[in-house]
Order: sequence, then structure tokens, then C-alpha cells
Amino acid sequence: MRFVFLICFLLALPPLAAAGHDAYMAYVESQEGNIDLSDPFRFSDLGWLWVTYAPKNYDLMRQSMNPDMWKNMIEPALTQPAIIVTAIPAAVVYILLAVLRIIGLPPFTGKGILGPQKARGTGPARFDDKRKTKGRWKYKRK
Repeated sequence: MRFVFLICFLLALPPLAAAGHDAYMAYVESQEGNIDLSDPFRFSDLGWLWVTYAPKNYDLMRQSMNPDMWKNMIEPALTQPAIIVTAIPAAVVYILLAVLRIIGLPPFTGKGILGPQKARGTGPARFDDKRKTKGRWKYKRK
């Protein structure tokens, strides 16, 4: 179970980092007076982050990949906001884990719909129980 929490935490880091970067950049621009509050908030594109903070890596990847593959698959992702691109894998894994939890498949074995079911009437009586009782309930002391 700790592995599931670790995976969820690690998948949450990139979107949080992208949101933190965007908030920091907005703060810096507002302190410098370069921000116009009438414009909507602009998120950083993934490609801009890559080119700005790791230009050598960007050039190496661009040269090592097939130009058609770069144009059709990588370039569209680089033009999207970084917070969206990094949140998609996390959302997919979170949805998958939720479905596994509901169904009761590993790593949540025995906790979902397919888990071990108690037979009806074997547990303690509940106040919301729909069973009809005869008269008033009495405590029987031994």
C-alpha cells in the first residue's frame, strides 16, 4: 500500500512544480510591474520550459528523433501548458487506482465489490436495520 501512496505522490510532483513555477513567474512579473491584470493568467508551455531551462537537452532530443515523429507527436505536446501535460498521466493513474479500489483488484484486494462479503444478518444489529421486531427491545441480563 505504501507503494501506491509513493506513486501518487511522485505523479503529483510535476503538476505541482509547474503550478509553482507559473505562480512564481506571475509574482515576479507583478513585482516588476510588467503584468497586465486585464489579461487572463498565462500558463507556461512545456516547450518553453524545456528550451529555457535545458536548451542542450532539447537540441539533443530534437536531433536524435525522426523529424516526422517530432513534428507529429512531440511538438503538439510542447505547445500545451506544462501543468496540463504533466497532470494527464497523474489523472490517468488516479482514475485507474480508483477503479481498482472499487472493484477490489490488487493492490486493493479484498476491499472492493469483489472482496470478501459478510453474510447478511451475521453482524451486530444496526439502528437503520429494516427488520421488524416484535414489540419493544429488552435487555436480557444473564
